[in-house]
Amino acid sequence: MSLVIREAVPGDAEGAGRVNAQVWREAYRGIVSDEWIANVSDEERIARWRVHLGSSSPARRWVALVDDEIVGFAASGPSRDAPPARDLELWSVYLLDAHSRRGIGTALTKTAIGAEPASVWVVEGNVRAQAFYRALGFVPDGSRERIDDWGVDEIRMVR
Repeated sequence: MSLVIREAVPGDAEGAGRVNAQVWREAYRGIVSDEWIANVSDEERIARWRVHLGSSSPARRWVALVDDEIVGFAASGPSRDAPPARDLELWSVYLLDAHSRRGIGTALTKTAIGAEPASVWVVEGNVRAQAFYRALGFVPDGSRERIDDWGVDEIRMVR
């Protein structure tokens, strides 16, 4: 396995968008509504990535490639919370199931935020993601928010 983690570029939109959609189908089935999952499309996620990678967003984005194929991504930037629990926020870490438990998610997270204090929002029902973040030193801080579109609550974790 040849792993490369690098900053995302506009040409990564298609691969990252497909990974984004597939991870939604893998990670959130049974957590968010079946209707929401059914409406997650590769095309819509690719279009979002084209916008993200073509904008001047304060977020930085990285992709993980295994044998030259995008299998995951991470994004981080200034906290979007007011007031912020930490100045730095891990905006996302997504990894295809087929590549989990190989250290790739950890490597993406370390690339995105290093050892810095940070916050991350996690879907409350996603116990696998919560365990992943706990292993990296994050703990729930008691903050919660409802995402009505998804029909779930998120909790904030900090380190």
